[in-house]
Amino acid sequence: MGKLFTPEYKKQCVEMVLDGKHSVTQVCKMMRVSQSALNSWRRQIYYLTILTQIEF
Repeated sequence: MGKLFTPEYKKQCVEMVLDGKHSVTQVCKMMRVSQSALNSWRRQIYYLTILTQIEF
């Protein structure tokens, strides 16, 4: 089983990429996460953001 990361840690990693100051590769090395994990977290946050903006 892989490492378990808190939602706050995941958000911090994604924000480091989205702020434009770091590349995905840089964040993965600094935060010790895989590229596939970081990309998955980016997708999750993207879709959660979209879903929270939709009115039902």
